[in-house]
Amino acid sequence: MKRLSIGRRVVGGFAIAYLLLLLSGAQMYRSLQGYDETARWVTHSYKVLDALHRSMLELYDLESRQRAYIITGDTVYLEDNEQALRSIRAALTEIADLTADNPAQRAHIEAHSQLVEERMSLLDKMSRSFAMRALPQPAKGSRLAFRCLAGRPCSSSRPSLSKTSAPCCCSASPRPRAMRAKRKPSVPWWCCWG
Repeated sequence: MKRLSIGRRVVGGFAIAYLLLLLSGAQMYRSLQGYDETARWVTHSYKVLDALHRSMLELYDLESRQRAYIITGDTVYLEDNEQALRSIRAALTEIADLTADNPAQRAHIEAHSQLVEERMSLLDKMSRSFAMRALPQPAKGSRLAFRCLAGRPCSSSRPSLSKTSAPCCCSASPRPRAMRAKRKPSVPWWCCWG
């Protein structure tokens, strides 16, 4: 058997090293492509979550303004409603555009959009029905009316811990003990306790 010369051995060693270098480079290129694809999907997911979060916050803000309008009767709280509705619809459109490539998510987003639209129409109906009711409106800055609606006693801003019945803003007479025992869980404890 003929032995390889030193020159051929060196060339063979460099060829094997070069081949291994090419293979590891190809593997690294493939890994970087996968990393870029994963990073794109993560960014895409964060965009969808951000749009969902924005629509949720705008809807909460819309509900809060409607509650403030119902409590105070001041129409200043309704001034930005149209802008909020446009913002919510824009966020829902952005979500629909971002999830257009995923049919399963698209179905969820369409159901979500429908529920949000129903909620917005319900809020609009409630505001219109309140406006048509011609209730006596409290004076601007009337803290007593707000405290009465919140169920707080008139005498102080903090609840009293005594067991005696204190008058509530809503009535001229103290609350009877029977009413305190049968209070609803949604009613604050200080409105039923004295």
